[in-house]
Amino acid sequence: MKKLILLLLILAASFYKADAQKKPVAVYYLIDTASIPAADRIFYIRTNYNTYEYILNCSCLMPWLSDATFIRSVNNKGTILTQAQVDKLKLLTLRELIDIIVKYSVVRKKENIFYFIENREGRLLKYKVDLREPESEYDRERLLIVIPPK
Repeated sequence: MKKLILLLLILAASFYKADAQKKPVAVYYLIDTASIPAADRIFYIRTNYNTYEYILNCSCLMPWLSDATFIRSVNNKGTILTQAQVDKLKLLTLRELIDIIVKYSVVRKKENIFYFIENREGRLLKYKVDLREPESEYDRERLLIVIPPK
């Protein structure tokens, strides 16, 4: 009986160690702002000092207190891809991307490396982007400034 318990503990420890050492999985999303009218876009892009921000404007991200934001350096010029190279990639759907974002906001474990593919001036460019940490309730409260009435 003791040997069985010891064997189960060893197996459990090895599974735990294997799970802890999982390498992040590369995921690709085609951000197609060029062919979508501005009023209908769920992503909007802005420049903030030395970064580009890809902001997912979606109230479906319930654990988040703000829109999910992906960032990349303005110095990151991207990698040019051909249409054939893009066709070989398994691109995420918007629903799959949202599921990953929500899961990350709960477990706070980086299981993915994000790449956005963007059509810029007729060229397909691949950028590595990072998902910014979601705001906490504490952060939201710090942003609120209460001015007492006179």
